[in-house]
Amino acid sequence: MELENLKSLLNESALKDHATKKNNIMELIQNKSKGPLAALEAKLKWNFYLFPVFIIFIIDFIKKPEHIHRPSIWMVIILLFVTFCDFTYNYFIVKSIQRKDATVTGSMLKQIRKLEASFKWHNNFLKIYLVIIVVLLEIIMFYHIEKDFEPWYAVSIWIRIVVYIPLIAVADFFNRSSFQKQYGQHLANLKKLAAQL
Repeated sequence: MELENLKSLLNESALKDHATKKNNIMELIQNKSKGPLAALEAKLKWNFYLFPVFIIFIIDFIKKPEHIHRPSIWMVIILLFVTFCDFTYNYFIVKSIQRKDATVTGSMLKQIRKLEASFKWHNNFLKIYLVIIVVLLEIIMFYHIEKDFEPWYAVSIWIRIVVYIPLIAVADFFNRSSFQKQYGQHLANLKKLAAQL
């Protein structure tokens, strides 16, 4: 009988320890000032400052209708719009994880996977976008759509290719390292903490 009581006490103690550990980890995750979610939220919030820049481009379009026929301006607007939409989506995922009722581990891990997939999608989008910029630039120059690029078009195609390849590689490297510094480390920390729940 005493052995059963001892087992029962040990089980209760283990459950309490597990619950305490889980609560401590949840506090670390949801900490409003130092946690990984707070860091991600702060970084993603900066995206909302891009929105006024996007509006300025639209207003400039309205004031100068000749810009409608400039593909280079459309490239910037598309990049701003996609970035704004993607980071806004990520911001709301972070906010949903921060909610007090989002304490179910499975639900939290699902949201973290969504966030991770969204970040991966954004990085892949930027890689493809860099290549599209080069292709579109060549099309613009070939058809003489924008006169601003005429001096570059006068340079040999082989020299342009030799310049494009390292430029794309360097831009991709800086994008990945910047992304890791801004978001990746916080996401990795969040995943590590969530896995302990």
